[in-house]
Amino acid sequence: MRWIRVLNGVWGIVLVLCAPLRAATPAAAQAHVVEGETCYRKADFDGAASQFTSALQSGSNVARAYLGLAKLDQLQFRRRAARALLERAYSLDPEDPEILRIYAALARTPAEEIALLKRYLEHGAQESRKELEMAAARIQVLSRLHGRETAVLESPYAPYRLKLIPWIPTAGPAAGMLLRVRIDGGKPLLLALDTGASGIYVSRRAVEKLHLELLADAAVTGLGEARQESRLALAETVEMGDLRFRNCLVYVTRQPLVDGADGVIGASFFERFLLRLDARRQTLDLSPYAGAPPEAVRGEGAWKESDRTAPAETSGDLPFYRVEHLVMVRTLVNRRLPGYFVLDTGAAHTAVDRSIALAERPTDSPRMLALAAPGGEVRGAAAIGPLSFQFGGREFTEPEVATFDFGPASNSYGVRISGLLGYPLLRRSVVRINYRDGLLAVEQ
Repeated sequence: MRWIRVLNGVWGIVLVLCAPLRAATPAAAQAHVVEGETCYRKADFDGAASQFTSALQSGSNVARAYLGLAKLDQLQFRRRAARALLERAYSLDPEDPEILRIYAALARTPAEEIALLKRYLEHGAQESRKELEMAAARIQVLSRLHGRETAVLESPYAPYRLKLIPWIPTAGPAAGMLLRVRIDGGKPLLLALDTGASGIYVSRRAVEKLHLELLADAAVTGLGEARQESRLALAETVEMGDLRFRNCLVYVTRQPLVDGADGVIGASFFERFLLRLDARRQTLDLSPYAGAPPEAVRGEGAWKESDRTAPAETSGDLPFYRVEHLVMVRTLVNRRLPGYFVLDTGAAHTAVDRSIALAERPTDSPRMLALAAPGGEVRGAAAIGPLSFQFGGREFTEPEVATFDFGPASNSYGVRISGLLGYPLLRRSVVRINYRDGLLAVEQ
């Protein structure tokens, strides 16, 4: 449940085109854009694509229509198409703060990214505090890196099997899986493997004897409200058995993020491999993508250019959307209520938004829950159940799920989040994640 935002990065969607509207005026085109942005925030991605496309079919070059289509392409891992659309949006309105912020994440050089982020800060007075802070921190990080590429794969691009350990907090049942990680040759740390997080997060106490290079102050946020001050540092090496990375960004938090572990490692840290997480056998298997040249996966910069190659409709796996680092899966609750749920192996509970709980259990008197998030407790959390969850052709029934208001999280990520699929739901399954093509399989 530790949804942790990174300093940059969202990726890639297939567009659903609709018939053009005749004799549309520029004002009508702008209305389509506004409606498209509303659809996007509601997670109505087909509706958003239709509205943005209608705006452009009117004959008007509306920068934010190109931006909207680019964001949809990013959701579905069409990275090259998204870049082309963002370049068009930027050429039409180089002062739009959101265009600047998203376009900066695709910059090909640090100098270009710094320049774009500085322009974003100049024109983004009305942007959220969180986005402005992340942009300022990113500028500081890039300046102090002096051109060094981060998360460089030093070991061979080959298969790896990493042993996992059950994560059992001080109070309560197993909440996930832990991975042994060694930073700068120090003692092995136990980090929770979390598909709901991105990057590496460790407590200050766990790395107090290491001399990590400080890059910037940062804030770790979770579920849209909670916040914990931290520092962003650079580790020379990060190792898991024979797997080795160089120059890795590490968030060092003042207080432990999780109980019973030294920190968290996001599953997307391994996105240059195919992931196979087997909770029952306690293994994480990493496999190279077929035909992927090693130079394309050696560093993060080249990886940003890797377009999806496997069509979702022919793979047999479940396509997912990626909002920043979150893996979002279309799910039916009790076979009737649709929504987009975050796959979250680091969550001790499966959870639904309060609106779903009220629709399905309107007469229940829920039992209050104490749920932790970075920086504090999740407010107003309660337990209800049972509920069933259907996705990817499979159905799971949970006797008890958590419910709370996902509104702050939805606002933070700019798209409606209906809940999360936590470790209890996944603990008897094998989860396969293809971050390049946006494909997921959950096998019971």
